[in-house]
Amino acid sequence: MRFVAPVILLSLALLAPPARAQMDSAARGPLAATFGYFIGTWACKGGDLGERPMAAAVTWHYSLHNTLVDEHIDVAPAGKGTGYRSGGYSSYDAQKKKIFALTTDEYGGWDVTSTTGWVGKTLTFSDVANDENHLGMAVDTKVSATEFNHVRYFKSKVVFKAHCLKS
Repeated sequence: MRFVAPVILLSLALLAPPARAQMDSAARGPLAATFGYFIGTWACKGGDLGERPMAAAVTWHYSLHNTLVDEHIDVAPAGKGTGYRSGGYSSYDAQKKKIFALTTDEYGGWDVTSTTGWVGKTLTFSDVANDENHLGMAVDTKVSATEFNHVRYFKSKVVFKAHCLKS
């Protein structure tokens, strides 16, 4: 009996990788179609309208067997100001045929957004909920394979702009 358990575990381990690989590629499809363009690190510059633009490093990568996209934003402190850090995860909801993203920052701010994917060169995320109950949207526009613009709207007014280059 002592030898049966290791043999069963070894058998399961040998069978698991192909099954997991199939799940990964199937789950990755909608995420890859939406986020494949962004995967990697980008150097961005921007900020709230009326504020001095700041530099940020924004990184996207796949995680959890390619079923999630992980995003990190890091803004280094400048002058007397403090830096800013946020992170989030995006996942595909097959029933709703949408990608949902949850982000949070170091100050306790949070946001849940959704998108159905790219329309031409434009990707629009609409707020579902956030910590301030001010729903808006964010629009990313491809300029080229290595450049995009990010614009955030609240009540149809632009409140944030950034320009990003692939690092």
